[in-house]
Amino acid sequence: MHFVLIHSLALGPSTWQPVGALLRQRGHVVDVPNLIEVAVLEPASTPRIARHVAEDVHAVPGEAIAIVTHSNAGLFAPAIGRALSNARISYVFVDASVPPSSGSAAIGAAEFLSELRAKAENGRLPPWTEWWDESDVAPMFPPDPELRDAITREQPRLPLSRYEQTVDVPAGWDQSPCGYIYFGPPYDRPADELRQRGWPIRHVPGLHLHMVVDPAAVTDALEEVVTAHP
Repeated sequence: MHFVLIHSLALGPSTWQPVGALLRQRGHVVDVPNLIEVAVLEPASTPRIARHVAEDVHAVPGEAIAIVTHSNAGLFAPAIGRALSNARISYVFVDASVPPSSGSAAIGAAEFLSELRAKAENGRLPPWTEWWDESDVAPMFPPDPELRDAITREQPRLPLSRYEQTVDVPAGWDQSPCGYIYFGPPYDRPADELRQRGWPIRHVPGLHLHMVVDPAAVTDALEEVVTAHP
């Protein structure tokens, strides 16, 4: 299987490094596109993000590719799938936002935008780990100061406008195989609905960056989900 691991736009590719390394050890092809350069652009359009991924990924026509997204990157998964349309696409959302079947999706929830506007300076947000108290952030990381430092250093300062935008969702994307992995609230909310739609669901208990805390468990869940469809 060819896995394309898409990081949250508020973070960077190091968040997928441990899982990517394990997937490669297990014989899979892995790409981890770096979206930081396009994430900080204003506006960073959905087509531009999808194009950036497609240019970074060498997709063989007809190849099976699993697009794996974390957090808000889930909203861009359908556009990325369309950009890689010469391959056989499946989607896995990992503690991620799941877009509607068609139409558009808001990146920032209305109730969250007021908090973000209060944090912004000159139209830019602070790095993601500075949005929260250290007592909330520290448990998200493993006891590996080098990995935490790598993740922290590569965080972009996103434009506030990124969270004020909507993402256009191409119709029919969810006719491809889809799966859902969640670590904990609030990403537990869609699980029952998605299960009723026939999606394979896996719960790997943890916090939002659990893929760097227990990459083996998350890698196991990824392999289970992508093989759950015939």
